[in-house]
Amino acid sequence: MSKTKSTSDYFIPGSILHIENYEFTDGQVRNKYLIVACPNSTNNGCLFSFTTTQIKVPEAFREHGCHKKVEAALGHYVFEENRVIGDNGFSFSKRTYVLFQGNFRTAPHVHFDVYNTDAAISSCCVLLKEEFSSLLNCYKNSIHVRGKDKPLIESMFATIQRLPIK
Repeated sequence: MSKTKSTSDYFIPGSILHIENYEFTDGQVRNKYLIVACPNSTNNGCLFSFTTTQIKVPEAFREHGCHKKVEAALGHYVFEENRVIGDNGFSFSKRTYVLFQGNFRTAPHVHFDVYNTDAAISSCCVLLKEEFSSLLNCYKNSIHVRGKDKPLIESMFATIQRLPIK
């Protein structure tokens, strides 16, 4: 399989990427979606979050959008199934969650080089501006936001209107 573009080319703020056979630090391997939050020039990488469909939350916390419940230590964002969220009409086929507790990470682009083949990493879409802003704002204001992530997110808000997304 040949490389079609540099790994860093995939990491556009607001991008939803699909990685086949992603290997976690505990050795588990499965297909994963990740959302690129913003670039991190400190390590030539980015702030990103994986998504999941495997979560048990009360019904009241399953509607599309931002959910914060301090007393229950809940903090997550929901994408309803079949709701258009991407610039190309992309939607998740199942209700999908971005969890905030311990799920936002930073990594250099080289961390993903092993997946940079035609079959392993693909760009699904770039989130619509309103959706992307809502997700970032939800994380920024959650009890789970890491202090080092706040400046990255703040800088992203300053540039989000200039992003080449709808």
